[in-house]
Amino acid sequence: MKTKQVKIIFFDLDNTLFDHTSAERNAILALMGANPKIFQAIDSVEFVRAYHEVNKVLWKRMAAGEISAAELKRQRFEISLSDFNGDPSHAESLSAQYFEFYSRQNCALPDVHEVLDYLSPKYQLGILSNGFPEIQETKLRTLGVDSYFKFRIYSSEVGAMKPAPEIFRAAMNSAQAQASEIAFVGDSYEDDIVGANALGSQTIFLNTGLVKNNGLADAEIRGLKELRNIL
Repeated sequence: MKTKQVKIIFFDLDNTLFDHTSAERNAILALMGANPKIFQAIDSVEFVRAYHEVNKVLWKRMAAGEISAAELKRQRFEISLSDFNGDPSHAESLSAQYFEFYSRQNCALPDVHEVLDYLSPKYQLGILSNGFPEIQETKLRTLGVDSYFKFRIYSSEVGAMKPAPEIFRAAMNSAQAQASEIAFVGDSYEDDIVGANALGSQTIFLNTGLVKNNGLADAEIRGLKELRNIL
């Protein structure tokens, strides 16, 4: 990496700094426990797995402009419940409850505070996320890391989701920096690496081992602590 050029680092949030996978599972289990009549005949492990898969598909549909955020929030429970012969009429209520449980999750990935302490004196830091702004801001406060980030770019406020170039340009404009002066760190090869690389920015792929680095990322790490060896 050309680290001498880099002045600003933008992080993805979910599964990059915040353990979204664990938080999602914890919130769903809490939701099921709070609504025993609705979920009495549904296996919790199977429902968590089904919800996760349905949610991934719906996020892709929202990114493609096929459904709205409100439809995503409702449909992921409608579809998941229907898959287990549950009553989809509870979807709206369950969606609201889910966000209450999810927003309470304090699920930092390993070494988050140590790495941000190391980077913040050297670089300006930002968040670039497809997540819902109100939820993402709550996560940052819950993790105790909101003060590290000067820039916060959210897809719903830009009107485009990663990997669309518009959201990366919004990050550049917010930071008043050239593409070559920014490094993007994220766990999604398609959203974070491909999207940022297309604009000529530096990219660091937090690879969980599920996706092969096809050569676009300038650097690849397995954990946040490895950023200290790069930046």
